[in-house]
Amino acid sequence: MLSWCSRFSAVLLGFREQRMHFFFRLGLITLAGIRLTAQSCTTPSPGAAIHVEHPARISVNANAGVDQAGCGADASPCKSITYALVQAAAHTVSEVIVYPGTYRETIALPSIYNESGQKTLIIRAAKAGTAIVDGADVWSDWSSNENGIYFKSWPYKWGYAIQPFASTGGPSLSCIGLRREMVFVNGVRLTQQLRGPLTSPGTFFATDGQRDSTGMCSTLSGDPIISLYPPMGTVMATAKVEVAVRGELITTPNGASNLELDGLVVQHANTPANNVGWSAIHISGAAKRGLGSNIILRNVTARLNNWTGLYSSSNKDMTIRDSLFTENGENGLTVQQPKNFLFSGNTVGYNNWRASASCPKCTGWDMQGAKFLNGHGVEVDYSTFTDNLAGGLWFDFDNINICIQDSVFARNLTNGLFIEASPGPVLIYRDRIFDNHGNGLQTSNSINGTVRQSTVYGNGGAAFYIGGQATPRSVRDWETDAKFSLLAKDWIFDGVNFATDSRGGSSAYLLGTSLNTILPFTTTVWSDYNDWYAFADRTPFHIAASQKTFLQWKSMIGKNGFTPGQESDSIQAVVTSDALPSLRPCFGRDCPGSPKYEK
Repeated sequence: MLSWCSRFSAVLLGFREQRMHFFFRLGLITLAGIRLTAQSCTTPSPGAAIHVEHPARISVNANAGVDQAGCGADASPCKSITYALVQAAAHTVSEVIVYPGTYRETIALPSIYNESGQKTLIIRAAKAGTAIVDGADVWSDWSSNENGIYFKSWPYKWGYAIQPFASTGGPSLSCIGLRREMVFVNGVRLTQQLRGPLTSPGTFFATDGQRDSTGMCSTLSGDPIISLYPPMGTVMATAKVEVAVRGELITTPNGASNLELDGLVVQHANTPANNVGWSAIHISGAAKRGLGSNIILRNVTARLNNWTGLYSSSNKDMTIRDSLFTENGENGLTVQQPKNFLFSGNTVGYNNWRASASCPKCTGWDMQGAKFLNGHGVEVDYSTFTDNLAGGLWFDFDNINICIQDSVFARNLTNGLFIEASPGPVLIYRDRIFDNHGNGLQTSNSINGTVRQSTVYGNGGAAFYIGGQATPRSVRDWETDAKFSLLAKDWIFDGVNFATDSRGGSSAYLLGTSLNTILPFTTTVWSDYNDWYAFADRTPFHIAASQKTFLQWKSMIGKNGFTPGQESDSIQAVVTSDALPSLRPCFGRDCPGSPKYEK
């Protein structure tokens, strides 16, 4: 069955959609003064599809297998996934079945599974969630100083990572953000200190005699040891202590095509801070500019990794479904240059613990629950982005044909949803954005955005916020090299609850901006059938250093040759975060009697 985005595009656009796509590709953002009468997303796709019959089956069992030539039968399984892949490479279509167990290995797909290869590979847990690819080893025989502190000698000299954002003019992480050591006691992650003494349960430090390249971080002098203060109630004689010793755990050094990962848990990767894609799961070619295809992640969990959970670059026809990205040190996942990408039924939460502790004020620089950039044909649906120590979801520049529907963005440290420097169209449909500490829905220098039948409620900042710059921002299409010159303009608000609540402070309002003018936005917006409710605030529209009432907002929008009467069907009534406006049978400018927005 077609998704709502698919049906919407097919019914409403027809030849008009082709015209929009043609104009976008030419970069004619102003469309020579012609106003389009509808906006929508081109159908992003069903994502990837892998259909196989009678694949070669290779079994893996960490507890009962043996890595030897010819292993892989159910009666004689391989012990490691890495060795099973060697057996699988002899077949055109292979299904590696991974039985319950912990696989303490790094898995790099053999070169035969490259982005232009003809082989199909499925790595599937026999039971979802029970096949764990782990970057940590179990350490035992700890010595005690009889004051509750335990220690061992430390054989590694990883030192400090290079500042990840220096090359792009970004902020610096503090010393703790440049470390990669992680320790888990009975599954609980301990908090790292740079040095002793340890005075709080649930902490540790490692001394390796290293310093960073800039001299900002001091040498950790002394004997190379690791010391830990276990959580309260821990019995060390029987505790399971795991120390992270491996970085990227699943990688595709030569890219990938026709690849499915199903039911795996990937955890405890100690990949250092970086901005080049190193992550627990890394699916892209070595040059990051190839084009892999037909890739599926299903029921995958990326958790408790030191930096990013998943990084994907330059892949088309990709699906991530029913997966979990949680408690990763920076982003839960970053997806760059996806083409025809479906992100459905996923959970992204509690990410960015390492980076936010290292740089509390720089959570807007790369750090996010999920970050998608240069997306061309992306559908996000039935997913949640909550409780991240950064924003929820960020579409960062050059995003075209985007649908975000039936999803939740809540309780994130900064914004709920951010659309930046994107030509669009972007459709935000039946989404709930609430209780974020920063702005609910934020945009900068993006055009052709539509927010429909959604609720943006009770956020710490503005319900809808316009940032970026008041002058056009140049953006290049990564596929065609066409250039766009973007301002915030040509948006639609159609049947949206924008609301503050009693918890809102001085920065909680309905519409706000950091710009000295948003005239391109106010003169091109089409807005009606909304609920603009501000708790105890008569002037909740903060526009260019002035505050407007709802009536003043109505009078100032749509004056660039549009038919008057905007917000004529809008109300101001109390709503809750659970409320979604009722669906009307027509949409925006296609509704009979609505202003047609044409010159």
